Amino acid sequence: MWLYSIVRTFGFSIEGEMKMIDLMSDLPPYSQGEEICNALSHFTGFCFSLHWSKNIINKAKKENCKNILLGRSIFCITMIFTFLNSTIYHGLTKEMMKIKIIFRYIDHTSVFLHLIGTASPFVLQIIHPTSVISFILVWVFVFVGIIAKIISFDTFEKISTYYYVSIGFIVAASPGKGWFEMNSKAVKWFFIGSFTHLLGVYFYSLTEKIRYTHFVFHIISTVAIGMHTYSIGLL
Repeated sequence: MWLYSIVRTFGFSIEGEMKMIDLMSDLPPYSQGEEICNALSHFTGFCFSLHWSKNIINKAKKENCKNILLGRSIFCITMIFTFLNSTIYHGLTKEMMKIKIIFRYIDHTSVFLHLIGTASPFVLQIIHPTSVISFILVWVFVFVGIIAKIISFDTFEKISTYYYVSIGFIVAASPGKGWFEMNSKAVKWFFIGSFTHLLGVYFYSLTEKIRYTHFVFHIISTVAIGMHTYSIGLL
């Protein structure tokens, strides 16, 4: 498989030869029941994301503004991509180890991309010089994070949660003065959704300590993304 060959090129090896990281030993020790719940929870999120996307894109078209439509389109694409990849990754069994490892890369990368997607509708709604700078900073952090995941997955995984949260704070700051010019209800729901994501991060940190906490994390993240979608619809 060509994508698996690319992963091997970077020095990753399942058998251990010429390895930088043995990814199989580092796959989370989820039980079959947990993985079924993990896959079904984000498949539900995927179905919701299609419905949510249709609604906010249709509303954006009525605004007749290319920036607004672009921002919401980026959000929708990254949201759908995140839910879909998570569903596939968790749905794969360990008998399909090589493919599961590849989708673990894609799954983690999609989270970075969704952070860009979350910032986009708000930054492009009302553009300020400070918001552009913050948005560029988000892109830089995301690019660095993706590269770090590719070349040193396990080492970076130890700090990746803090890294995601750090980017999240930059995303929250990215609209800058634009926050004061937006619908106050939309702003409120954005921050409620963001704090809900932080609650999800807590459960994510318990993933390898308490069973089914990753499933709880999936539910919370889906609710948080729903709140952000509602916020975007109010802009």
